[in-house]
Amino acid sequence: MKITFFLAVVAIAVPWSTYSQPLTTLTPDQLNTEFFNTHKQKGSSASLDYLASTSTWINKNDWSGLKTKLANTLAQFGKYTGYELVSKKTVGKNYVQYFFLANYERQPVRFFITYYRPTAKWQMNMFEYDFDLGTGLKEAANAYRLQENSPDKK
Repeated sequence: MKITFFLAVVAIAVPWSTYSQPLTTLTPDQLNTEFFNTHKQKGSSASLDYLASTSTWINKNDWSGLKTKLANTLAQFGKYTGYELVSKKTVGKNYVQYFFLANYERQPVRFFITYYRPTAKWQMNMFEYDFDLGTGLKEAANAYRLQENSPDKK
């Protein structure tokens, strides 16, 4: 009986420990994980609220418009099915940008999330999204970009 009670307490306490961790100790990777977990469970508005909570520099009026626009756009793309990291770029030790593909039934959406650490705490510095992946792929497939046409091949 004591073991069962102990396991029940551990089972309840462990999930809460990840949410009770102060934002000041979270790394950008942890912030991203929480962003996408919130996105899956509660939707885009809640996940953007989570990102905004990491910074005191967010203009709430501009952020509200972004949330509405994103929610309206995503509603046309069907169910959210997951995400994948495409790239991670850093500038020094305190500035990092992530490029994700968020997958939906109709098509993927690109999310760019940039974090900055001016002191000890990482904060969201910029959030952008777009869904025009075709243009980038067409550009990458242009003849002058193909490896067999590179100056090094001649």
